Amino acid sequence: LQSNLELLANRGAALGANPNNFVLLKFQLDRGDMHAAAREAMLARLNLSSPMTYIVRWGELPQGLLTSLRVQSLTPTEFDSFSRAAVAPVTLENEWRAYRLLISSCNAILNRYPTSLEQDEAMLRSSLPRRLRAAVLLRRQEKQVYESVKAWVHRAWTEILYAGAAPAPPAAH
Repeated sequence: LQSNLELLANRGAALGANPNNFVLLKFQLDRGDMHAAAREAMLARLNLSSPMTYIVRWGELPQGLLTSLRVQSLTPTEFDSFSRAAVAPVTLENEWRAYRLLISSCNAILNRYPTSLEQDEAMLRSSLPRRLRAAVLLRRQEKQVYESVKAWVHRAWTEILYAGAAPAPPAAH
């Protein structure tokens, strides 16, 4: 089973809906951060490194990427709790900062594309040469993966906010 990137490179074609698609998302600590060395040591203790490239598939988020984002988002007062980052949110605020960093990264990548997802979909509804169609399919599906990461963040944040919350009272009739 191959992704559209592999199919395009090897066969010059792409599938309209390919569950094997992925994007590569590179995580790197902010070298301008005065605590970068401490964060790098924390990542090493968690068997992670910076920089590190993650394979991200539609609707999934690699645990290592989430852990790395949590470490990058730690405040100095949270440093002592860094080991939790590998298994659970360190604090609610840290999780919010990590999620915001991930959303901002996805938005920055999406903004680098020359077209929007909607423009790609409109192009695909028109008659295109085979290779151009395959390239647009690949580009559209990459964008869909980044959008799915943002949707994953939304679902995860909603689950955190509603975890343990009392059920809503029944509606009055």
